[in-house]
Amino acid sequence: MKLALLSVITCSFLLMTACVTIQVPTTETYYETEYRTEYKTETYTETQNVVISSKQDKKYLQPIVKWNDRLSFTGPAGQYSTYYYGYSPADSDFSPYGHSSVQVKVNISGWALQQGDTITVYDMTSAGQIPTPPTAINYFESSYNYAMWFDTVLIPKLNSARIIGKLDAGAVGPDYLTFDAKGMTDFAILVNSYNFYTISSVELTWSDDVTEQRTVTKQRQVPTQVPVQVARQRTVIETEQVPFWEAIWGK
Repeated sequence: MKLALLSVITCSFLLMTACVTIQVPTTETYYETEYRTEYKTETYTETQNVVISSKQDKKYLQPIVKWNDRLSFTGPAGQYSTYYYGYSPADSDFSPYGHSSVQVKVNISGWALQQGDTITVYDMTSAGQIPTPPTAINYFESSYNYAMWFDTVLIPKLNSARIIGKLDAGAVGPDYLTFDAKGMTDFAILVNSYNFYTISSVELTWSDDVTEQRTVTKQRQVPTQVPVQVARQRTVIETEQVPFWEAIWGK
């Protein structure tokens, strides 16, 4: 009887202390190296032309060609006609070449601003100025000559010219129009209006800069790749020794 009891106790002890190996998922932290772009300020030098002095001159231009055409347009204030003003900046006192800058400012009258006239500026350097439409001798000859002028002179020249500025004048709009006229020998202003006083004046301004080469110091932003340690997590499987009864019934 005692021997049997001792055997039971011994078996129970062995069962209590017996262990088995199990796999357990575990979260671990690890690090990876990534690169991000940062910018640093770099100082450098370069040689460039620096303006040390500048001389500016100005004069008012008068049209060398001026006419009013029977072409009409309907606008806010009624029926509009076309007025043509042709200018040639080049003369004995001025050449459009060789200057640092050449600017033209077209000043619009207050009357035009109120009426909403349309002003378009064309570079006529290649096309040349558009001559005055033929005058009426009699009805039939005038109509024929005008049609020939319209088809063979006006339309081809406008199509080959370059639009360099346009302004739809209005009470709240600007009262001037400016454009770069460097190298331009001829330009023309077409005005759709019913009055002859849309253009109050045309100013030509040019400047001549004196420059010299100088070494200047500048700064720039240079991109660089910077390593950064980034923490991440992942699940790994580890092994543990546990009593067999825990493996059976769970912890």
